[in-house]
Amino acid sequence: MVMVVIILIIMVIIVRFIIIVLIITIIIIITMVSIIIIVILILVVVVVMIIIIIIIIIIILIIIIVVIKII
Repeated sequence: MVMVVIILIIMVIIVRFIIIVLIITIIIIITMVSIIIIVILILVVVVVMIIIIIIIIIIILIIIIVVIKII
């Protein structure tokens, strides 16, 4: 009888441990994924900003060239 109770207690402890470990790994995975998504978003924003800046510079250069040719 005592053995059965001990075995049950051990099983409960093991199950709780497994559940806790699972929850922790899920939380870690979620945070990793969210961090990766945030980094990707930041990269995309930076690339878009750079492209916009390049386009603006090209437009300004074209305008300057046109003005110089007119003059």
